[in-house]
Amino acid sequence: MSFCTKCGTQNDADSRFCQNCGGSLAVAAQPSPPPPTVQAAASSATPDATATSSRSAGLTKLIERAKAITLSPNQEWPVIDTEPDQPKEVAISYVAILAAIGPIAAFIGMTLIGISIPFMGTVRIGVLGGLGTLVATYVLGVLAVFLVAWIADALAPTFAGQKNYAQAFKLVAYAYTPAWLAGVLNIIPMLGLLAVLAALYSLYVLYLGVPVMMKCPKEKALPYTAVLVVVAIVASLILSAATALFTPRPSFGGSAKLDPASPAGAILGGLTGTTDTAEATKRLEAMNKSMDEASKRMEAASKSGDPAAATAAAGQAMGAIFGAGGKVETVAFQDLKAMLPESVGGFSRTSATGEKNAMGGASMSSAEGRYQDGGQGSIELKIADMGGVGVLMAGAAAWSMMEMDRETESGRERAGKLDGRPFHEQYDNRGHSGEFSVIVGQRFLIEAKGRNVDMGTLKTTVNAVNLARLESMKDVGRSAN
Repeated sequence: MSFCTKCGTQNDADSRFCQNCGGSLAVAAQPSPPPPTVQAAASSATPDATATSSRSAGLTKLIERAKAITLSPNQEWPVIDTEPDQPKEVAISYVAILAAIGPIAAFIGMTLIGISIPFMGTVRIGVLGGLGTLVATYVLGVLAVFLVAWIADALAPTFAGQKNYAQAFKLVAYAYTPAWLAGVLNIIPMLGLLAVLAALYSLYVLYLGVPVMMKCPKEKALPYTAVLVVVAIVASLILSAATALFTPRPSFGGSAKLDPASPAGAILGGLTGTTDTAEATKRLEAMNKSMDEASKRMEAASKSGDPAAATAAAGQAMGAIFGAGGKVETVAFQDLKAMLPESVGGFSRTSATGEKNAMGGASMSSAEGRYQDGGQGSIELKIADMGGVGVLMAGAAAWSMMEMDRETESGRERAGKLDGRPFHEQYDNRGHSGEFSVIVGQRFLIEAKGRNVDMGTLKTTVNAVNLARLESMKDVGRSAN
């Protein structure tokens, strides 16, 4: 028997990790050889029994490690630092298992449980579509670990750390643990939003592990982590855009047809805000340049010990990602409010609001008007400028990458191009409600939602906005860094 020096729990003699706290145990002295009869009995064990025992031990270690890195990361990182495990071992025995939790839970949630959507009730995606999403999310998620680890290793010298890919891989793999565990919440789609909190905690775990695993000074851990966070965000965005290509839209049923030319264009367009190859290349080059400048600024800030300067540099890096290589000042929400029509058909505007939100160098402005017809009919019209977060456009409106036409007794849903602009419409015949949306200049989203109104009126409402004027404003506020 052996005792854990952290919590005092008694463990089996051959245990490497404490069964209570997950802490590393000292290697126990080898016991004396068993009597011949016992030794013979042990040697006669079947291969299946040996394999089962090995799998059980591996599962125990995984559970202990996941619990320890989540509940006591400060104590667990030094233990991980001394382990000789290589990326291949960690990938097979740890990443491959935990990374599957979220995709599997999401598959169950979206195909069996479903999600409640206004005007449509509870909807689900088909099993085949769900499997496609599961596989795509899982494979791309595992690849993201390798990508972020590779960049963590490459950046180590920049922050006075030591290049060591094995250590970098362990750092990223184990830091992802809280987010992976929280992936089980996806089994109830609406609870999946809570996984965001776990993702934020994973960033904290990453921050604690950077100085231990990469041997960088503690004062440089914050800017180092900030850069890795930006990298992780980019990886996540590309993952989301790529996964969207395999995800049918849950609606009235039927099948959706992806544009054969859309996969590369959708990812590139989502990241840069344009589908023009030459322009996208220019924006990616500008983004890389801005990221390089931000890295240099964070390094300089870390040397000066000025946390405010390091935070500002991290914000610049974030802005480079969201702005696709150029700072974008969104159109003032007051100007967007002025574009809301006073009335549409028999509907009069009863209120108009506007706002602007900014975070980490990214910004978005919007205006919203509410309309009534004097009876039960109502319309909400929204104009949003996502120029400062154009990288999120593909995720915010996945239908912009698709062409579809579905119709049932209860309603119809369509998506495609209208006058060269991506559009989406859906209507519920039973509730006499629906929505119509258009993306203008790959920057502005105009959306009309209504109750007790027909689709023709919703389209008229959107067209009442000066779309041509918005088209001419697609480059307003954009400037290279």
